[in-house]
Amino acid sequence: MEEASLSSSWAIIFMAILLIAFISWSFTYLLIKFLTKIKILDHPNERSNHKVPIPVGGGIAIIATFALMIWLQNLIAEHYQWSQEAVSVFVFALILALVSFIDDILKVFSHLSIEFKSLSRDLRQLIIKVTLFE
Repeated sequence: MEEASLSSSWAIIFMAILLIAFISWSFTYLLIKFLTKIKILDHPNERSNHKVPIPVGGGIAIIATFALMIWLQNLIAEHYQWSQEAVSVFVFALILALVSFIDDILKVFSHLSIEFKSLSRDLRQLIIKVTLFE
């Protein structure tokens, strides 16, 4: 009986991973189409690895999928309640995504984003330290 329970647990985990991968791929695909349509693009320069303009901000889809994953996990494990740890991780991930997206936009629209890049780097380091060592 215990072996069947273990195998069904692995099946659920596998299905959850497939679902999350599909949702992430779908969000990313739709977001790239949208960002291209509204022309939020990074144009190639001498230091670029790409030859044609590419959309920036795809991390939004990853954060959306991450938020959905946290919500689903808490829905199942915590009986519709968000744990303090889940809220902390989500808020820090959201802040990181926002700072990164603003940094992407400033790179696209301005050459004066050095101060913002420095702030972004410092905020990322703070988030990592708080999240990992709390």
